Amino acid sequence: MNVNFGSKLTGKKSFDELQAEKTTNGFKKRKYSLPWLVKDALAVFPRVHDIYSIAVKNRLPEEFREEIMVVVSRANGCTICNFTHHDFAQVAGVNIERLQQLEKADFSQVDEKRKLAFDFAVAKSLNQFGVIDKKLQEEFDKAYSGQERKDIEFVSRFITVMNLCCNKLEAFSYRIKDRPVKDSRFIDEVAISVVALSIIPVMYSLVAVARNESYWSVWKDYFTFADHYEETVEPVFSFDRFRELYK
Repeated sequence: MNVNFGSKLTGKKSFDELQAEKTTNGFKKRKYSLPWLVKDALAVFPRVHDIYSIAVKNRLPEEFREEIMVVVSRANGCTICNFTHHDFAQVAGVNIERLQQLEKADFSQVDEKRKLAFDFAVAKSLNQFGVIDKKLQEEFDKAYSGQERKDIEFVSRFITVMNLCCNKLEAFSYRIKDRPVKDSRFIDEVAISVVALSIIPVMYSLVAVARNESYWSVWKDYFTFADHYEETVEPVFSFDRFRELYK
């Protein structure tokens, strides 16, 4: 199953050119420090047992779960995670048109209840799972049951951990190319990249199985996808900026 977002058109910048430009202008993606990762990991660990209920037993419907992951990954600008979850979302029944809308954070075709979940998930992620806008929190609390609220927040937190680990791996790749990212420590990049690299091959292997394609074919498609994604998606650092750009 191929995602068709990544078709490279003549005249568009290459992935390496976009990386070089971003390094010159500053690495505009949220990324972990080791203390921050440890703090988030400690928050996720007590609920690891819920992964089975949410992801295997589908306590949170699969297509809903994948849409949340796409939206949060999009806000955090994580190309690696978005590539994976675009595929998983299609397996769950989300069509290309819907994914294109989510990629643009265009929720105009989304029902109000689900839009609340998307807004909540992004707001919590961008606010490091602290207090968010009171009105949004109240509306979200009214729309969803206690278990649903816990599961939506957990999915948002879990994918945020993956996003920021993978963004740190990307920062490490800049360092290898002698373009170190400002305010990113070498030791943090190495340690967090190990975490990311322990997960990515597993996820991309699952994509290969879902597509019935080779593992290397999936990686080739990733770089095509990245050409498009890095050029068209602007990561954000606050929920206000997210809604300002994508009303």
